[in-house]
Amino acid sequence: AILALDALSAIPFARLRRQNKAFRFAGIKLALIFSNIVINLYFFLPSYWELHEITGWWSHEMRGVDYIFIANFWASLIMFGLLLPTLRPLKLNLDPKYTKVLLRFGIPLLIGGLAGIANEMLDRQLLKYLLPKESWAQGVGIYGAVYKISIFLILFNQAFRYAAEPFFFKNAKNADGKVKMAKVMVGFTWVMSIGFVMIISGLDYLKYFIDEKFWIGLELVPILLLANVILGINTNLNVWYKVSDKTSYGIYITFIGLAFTIVGNVLLIPVIGIFGAAWTTLAAYSAMFVASLLWSLKHYPVPYNWRKLGTFVGSATLMSFIIHYVDVGGSGVKIGLGLAYLLSMFALERNGLFKFASRS
Repeated sequence: AILALDALSAIPFARLRRQNKAFRFAGIKLALIFSNIVINLYFFLPSYWELHEITGWWSHEMRGVDYIFIANFWASLIMFGLLLPTLRPLKLNLDPKYTKVLLRFGIPLLIGGLAGIANEMLDRQLLKYLLPKESWAQGVGIYGAVYKISIFLILFNQAFRYAAEPFFFKNAKNADGKVKMAKVMVGFTWVMSIGFVMIISGLDYLKYFIDEKFWIGLELVPILLLANVILGINTNLNVWYKVSDKTSYGIYITFIGLAFTIVGNVLLIPVIGIFGAAWTTLAAYSAMFVASLLWSLKHYPVPYNWRKLGTFVGSATLMSFIIHYVDVGGSGVKIGLGLAYLLSMFALERNGLFKFASRS
């Protein structure tokens, strides 16, 4: 039922994106999150359990995790209810010709998406089998915990994709469509690079979001953050095969990354442990980026300013690695270096990026 509600919600969400109704889109997503939290609190808040007994048909012979599924169901139902006004103008009509086009476009994205999920999660599974039996559980726990620190960049990447893809499709056939895509990439990379450095500079405080026993794995954070910066750039670069109706290339690109993930982890984890998984993630995302770039130059060339993009990512990587791996001083010094980088990035783009944003 949860999957069905989420699937039915995909179309009205896509319509909101196409209509550029960002606030309504975000509001309904936030309502989903808020309702999920509230319902879970109702079920699990210890103080409430002490004062009240949960009763009703939904509580019969259920314990623990069952309530999480119930909360997810009600949250998804609330979300779908909020989306119903968006569905009202729609009429059910099966057009075989259009359905064929839709399937030809969508099935490769589905396959590539499933492979992409496998690519992102496979390293945790391989750690279980490639680390020594006496330490694999600890290794998986440390790796999973420090990976959570990348969530800030991951969430921004996802939110940006939701907003940017309708913009790309809308402008793809315009005379200046590719120029706009190139400038959007500059803005995206600019933000991701700043986020990269700011997370590293504030890591002495952000580390408290994970258990102290996992801090031994903080050395992985710069590698994983850089990997997610490259993944974000690749995600935006991949728009080329969507707007040019060559979605089959999405499968090829994802399976290249999957191959790197399998081979890299098998070779490196037995030698350098969880560092092998981190470096393999970086290598896999980099390989996907290179493959997508080469095919895009052939099929849908966009005038990206690679010198500027390289400067952003290169400077962010250098600054982050210096802050984290070199003894530059205490937390105050690290934050100061992060703020200095932030100001330099604002100064670098004050006459370019912000003028484009104001015109768009």
